Amino acid sequence: MVRLLALLAAALLAPLAAGNAHAQAAYVHEMSGSVTATANAATRALKPGDLLGAGTVVSTGDKSRAVIKFEDGQVMALAERSSFRIVEYRYVKERVRDSNMVLELLQGGLRFITGVIGATNPNGFRLTAGTATIGIRGTDVTVVYDPATQSLIASVAVGEITITRTQGTENFGPGQVFGELSPAIRQLLEFLATQGLPVNLPVSLQASAAAAAAAAEAARLAALADAQPDKPELRTAATAAAEAAQKALAAALAAAAEAYWQAIQGGAVRPDGPAGSGGAVPGAGGGVRAGGSVSPN
Repeated sequence: MVRLLALLAAALLAPLAAGNAHAQAAYVHEMSGSVTATANAATRALKPGDLLGAGTVVSTGDKSRAVIKFEDGQVMALAERSSFRIVEYRYVKERVRDSNMVLELLQGGLRFITGVIGATNPNGFRLTAGTATIGIRGTDVTVVYDPATQSLIASVAVGEITITRTQGTENFGPGQVFGELSPAIRQLLEFLATQGLPVNLPVSLQASAAAAAAAAEAARLAALADAQPDKPELRTAATAAAEAAQKALAAALAAAAEAYWQAIQGGAVRPDGPAGSGGAVPGAGGGVRAGGSVSPN
């Protein structure tokens, strides 16, 4: 049991230690399959709770996916065989309108839901894909890009986008799609649209990352215990891990509520939630899971 608690403590503290090396922008909220991060010519395998800084390229392998959440609440859902780069990220909590971010979709598909940076300073958000630049006005959008053919697809669920290319700038609103939809692209758009995503409100990166790591460890141990019912020590370990995950979640919820109100005091505009959601405020009624996502109840 002592060894188990030591391992859980290491899992919770690892994201904190990682955050001391460079300014961090986001964390891995959840993932499945093979997901990697490349920064400063080094590539590492990712796991839930890992922190990500500006300059990082996040990539998914076959049959893999990842949900990334930024400090200001922005959410990115990455489909399989996709990658994007955090080119620039600056979140000024005391004066949110001075914040900005630049992202680059290198290949594949992603869905992004803007946080308080996009809601407060739409001109401070930019997503590039090849030679195209996408701007936003309070947005839930799915984008698919093929670098081999320079093909770009953008589907708007909430808000508006502008797409600027050499031919000029075009505007698109809710329900509108830019580009030609093949059956495969339609399937990818439907997949990304149905992914459960965290609420797009600010968080404490360290607390939410720790909660995500603890939840993933609890799930792993529970699966082991279910697969080997003849080993009671696994069930004991799974129970302890679940308790640790609940404590980490409570800490993340408290920190998320504080992060939200700090943003509001810094002049932030509360962002629209994902299509079909109510966008619950942490600590203001309604459950919130690790990282700020709406709980089932």
